[in-house]
Amino acid sequence: MSETLAEQVEIAHTPDEVREQMHDQGYANLDFALDSRQRNSLFRSFKNFVQLTQEPGGEKLVDALAYKRNDLGNSAYFLTLRQPGIHNPHEDQREAGQDHKYIMHHGVQTTKRAEAALGEALPREMENFLAKCDEFYFNARIAAELGAKALGIEKILLPENEEDDVHLLRVIDYIASDSEELGEAHFDRSAVTMACGE
Repeated sequence: MSETLAEQVEIAHTPDEVREQMHDQGYANLDFALDSRQRNSLFRSFKNFVQLTQEPGGEKLVDALAYKRNDLGNSAYFLTLRQPGIHNPHEDQREAGQDHKYIMHHGVQTTKRAEAALGEALPREMENFLAKCDEFYFNARIAAELGAKALGIEKILLPENEEDDVHLLRVIDYIASDSEELGEAHFDRSAVTMACGE
């Protein structure tokens, strides 16, 4: 029986181990408590929820997820369909993209804001998806906190006030298109990115 990837990789459990791996390989392997079964369940729930938003009245579900943090000068959490050549209204300063995908930005406030916006019980598909997002988000934060502590930047990256938290869970479902653009190395302001097509 072959070793799993997790068994082959040395996981950093302490700030010293994180710093050592960063020095040796340029990154650190951090523990993430959720497995591929849970990941696939998140992806299925995302697809189910996106399908629900395409039905009559679905735009109110999308609107319930979007809000801006104007004090930070940027758009924040949203669900949108990004299409080649079309500007995303949630990303004011960004050029029109070339990729074709559904993308969701989920943060610590998403579920409670959605509940407040809709003023009623969330549809089953939405509730299921947001619960899975919460699970992934908070598990990713545990790993991010260890990394930030090791680098001495936890007060910069992980604000005490959740209203100021700019780190999020990005869930992406790529759609087949004729675009030849590939993702290059870049910075994403997120705790974790989950790409369904990868």
